[in-house]
Amino acid sequence: LAPAVCRPFAERGRFTMLRCTSSRLLCAILIVSIPGRPLPMPKTTRACQTAGTPMSLLLLYAHPASNRSRLNRRLLSEVIELPGVVVHDLYEEYPDFHIDVRREQELLSSHDALVLQHPFYWYSVPALLKQWMDLVLRYGWAYGKGGTALQGKRWLTAVTTGGPEAAYEAQGSNR
Repeated sequence: LAPAVCRPFAERGRFTMLRCTSSRLLCAILIVSIPGRPLPMPKTTRACQTAGTPMSLLLLYAHPASNRSRLNRRLLSEVIELPGVVVHDLYEEYPDFHIDVRREQELLSSHDALVLQHPFYWYSVPALLKQWMDLVLRYGWAYGKGGTALQGKRWLTAVTTGGPEAAYEAQGSNR
């Protein structure tokens, strides 16, 4: 693909939406800016759809104690009203852990991109998200022989941690 030209077109707090265009593509990309650092610009347009086709994004939110997570609540509040974004809170939807697999697969099929937003739990994902992955992303549907339902979908992960930044540096306790 030809290199894209990206320009900010909407800002809300620390979030910036970029409109990226090239000869064949048009898309919007959400960027989280970090104070004191330049705004990162994408190097490719792989997250884009062809021009004239709006991208729909399913944000799969999985936090078992959302009320205690300032960062996750803030991230949600910033993107919840963006056009084309559907927020799907697994812990709100399935407090009993009884996942409607067919409904979840339909949700995935009806969106161009998926973002998993969750905390980093013991080097893994929260229990309900793990169960969701095991049940929804089935062999023959999501992968393996005949498993082409997610082919061409964009998949991103937004992971938060409860520890200080230093814990995740080269000499930190979670290196």
